[in-house]
Amino acid sequence: MSNEFAGKTAIISGGAGGIGFSLAEEFRQLGIKIVNADIDQQQLAAERYLP
Repeated sequence: MSNEFAGKTAIISGGAGGIGFSLAEEFRQLGIKIVNADIDQQQLAAERYLP
């Protein structure tokens, strides 16, 4: 898969759930590297991302 976003980096705040999490999942599928942050450290650390 080739796209203009592959290899880019996205910084997502509020990424442990909701829209932030959905964006992180979509970006990951597009080949974008993700820096994910959230005030809810427990939920963020749940490691729900699949390679």
